[in-house]
Amino acid sequence: MTAAKALDGPALLPGCSGEQADAPSAYTQRELGAETHGVFPTTWVTLPYEQLPQAWKDRKAKDPKSDPVCPLRLSLYGHPMAGVFWERYCQARLKEAGFVPVPGWECLFVHWDLQCMLSVYVDDFKVAGITENIPKAWDAIRASGIQLDEPVPFAHYLRCNQHTIK
Repeated sequence: MTAAKALDGPALLPGCSGEQADAPSAYTQRELGAETHGVFPTTWVTLPYEQLPQAWKDRKAKDPKSDPVCPLRLSLYGHPMAGVFWERYCQARLKEAGFVPVPGWECLFVHWDLQCMLSVYVDDFKVAGITENIPKAWDAIRASGIQLDEPVPFAHYLRCNQHTIK
C-alpha cells in the first residue's frame, strides 16, 4: 500500500500524471512453473464435464466411474505457488521493459529513461511520471508480454478512491 501511495506525489508534480491498469487473469498469463521445470511436482486436475474433450466424454459415458485427469498447465489462483510464479514472471518481464526494482521495495520499479515509476500489487499496476512518457511505459510493459487492460487515470486502487482536487 505504501509503495502505491508513494506514486501519488510524483503524479501531482507539474508535467506529471498517473494511471492505473489491471492485468486480467494475471496468474494464467504464465504457465505453472515454466521457469522451474522438474523442481515442483506436477499438479493434476479434473476438468468440469463441459470442458472435457469429446473423446473423454465418450469414455465417461462407457464407464461413469471414469474420472480422467490432466496436468494443470496454467498457474491458477488458489494454487499454492501461483503467486510466486506470477511474481517471478512479472519481474522478469518488467526488467525486459526497462524497469528496475527500487531497492528495499519488492513491488516498486523505476524506468529511468522514461522517468516513470511503477507499483505492482499482484494484478494491479500503477504508473506515475512525465505525462507524455506514461503511454510509452504502458507500451513497454505490454511489449514485454504482460497483458493489461486499458489504463485509466488514478481512481479506485487497493480500496482507496483517488482523485485530483481541482
